[in-house]
Amino acid sequence: YKTITAEMQAYAKARNGFFFENPRTTLFNGRLIVPHPLGGVPMANDIRTGVVDDRGRVFDPSGAPTAVHRGLHVLDGSIIPRSLGVTPLLTISALAERASEHLRD
Repeated sequence: YKTITAEMQAYAKARNGFFFENPRTTLFNGRLIVPHPLGGVPMANDIRTGVVDDRGRVFDPSGAPTAVHRGLHVLDGSIIPRSLGVTPLLTISALAERASEHLRD
């Protein structure tokens, strides 16, 4: 955390910007707390265990277990089924980018 903070301070200074410490760090006595709501629309193999598939397509309950609603996608942190134990920014971004490639095609 200290290394990342130092890098961000240097980046802001090099661009004549301002760096602000994460206020949550100060509020919680130096403990880094990063809340991310995860799992509200969990990704799974079929509708029996989740809401969306690995491309963020929403399952259609009126069809087969793997049928999806055409054109309905969820591509945010809510598709991650459970806590990752780390800040999930890169995981969320990678899942959204991967799904976007399929959308484009």
